[in-house]
Amino acid sequence: AMLKPPLPQDIKDVNDKLQPFFCRTTKEQLGVPPANPDEIVLDKASDGENRLLKILQMKYRRNKLGLLIRLLQMESNPKALLESLNYKDFEYLLDDSVETDEIDYADYSEEVRGLIDRTKPSTKFMRCVELAKRLTDQGKTAIIWCIFVDSIERLARVLETQGVRCKCVYGEVPLEERQQILADFRTGRFQVLLTNPHTLAESVSLHSVCHDAIYYEYSYNLVHLLQSKDRIHRLGLPDGQYTQYYYLQVEYETDDGAWSLDDAVYRRLKEKEQIMLDAIDNHVLEAMPTSEEDLEIIFAKL
Repeated sequence: AMLKPPLPQDIKDVNDKLQPFFCRTTKEQLGVPPANPDEIVLDKASDGENRLLKILQMKYRRNKLGLLIRLLQMESNPKALLESLNYKDFEYLLDDSVETDEIDYADYSEEVRGLIDRTKPSTKFMRCVELAKRLTDQGKTAIIWCIFVDSIERLARVLETQGVRCKCVYGEVPLEERQQILADFRTGRFQVLLTNPHTLAESVSLHSVCHDAIYYEYSYNLVHLLQSKDRIHRLGLPDGQYTQYYYLQVEYETDDGAWSLDDAVYRRLKEKEQIMLDAIDNHVLEAMPTSEEDLEIIFAKL
């Protein structure tokens, strides 16, 4: 059963009871240097990507979660659209789960399958490789945050062919191996760490060796975003140390004008982050929107 939104009086009662136990120390109070303004890396979708958007928009017009996942896949690797997906595997993309056991079978026409097969490596994929190579050529290290394991592995393979030393951490990587990879990253044995917030968003400090993070894919899970940002921006940074976050975005041409899934998600995450920060500063809890409401907002202009 779906939970009903709390009433204003319920929120007040909870705040009154929690108030005596609430305490917060901000990064500013701890002397953590502020991060640089986010850098948005925007590219235009290719003709093939624009055509695929229209096809997916029609196929998933009654299933916004399906549309979200399929668009994320298309932006990374169009051939992933030919694979079935179990929505339950992607509940972590949202702040609360959209309960479903539905499996989406990739039942496209031969014409659409041909279009998918002919589509070149995605615009966003090539931009991510270019950006990571530019940073490492400057002698920097970088974290690339992804959602899909396929994205992590494909990016790592292409970067290695360009002379960039990479390692990957995701759920299937054993804990002992994961710890060794992180230790090697801290000692400079490789240049780019590819991972996902679902695996590495908590309890890992990399701020002493890395100050650039590339968000190749990002979900609607605000907690994952904030925790991933804190891997390189936390107590212990010296005065004047920069921290830079790059957000890769693709802009499509639609019948109603330009539209970007990445921009819609990014802007909504910023709104939700501000609601949370305002609530903390005001020492009160606020009711956050549901995943269904968030999905409606994401696709409101599509």
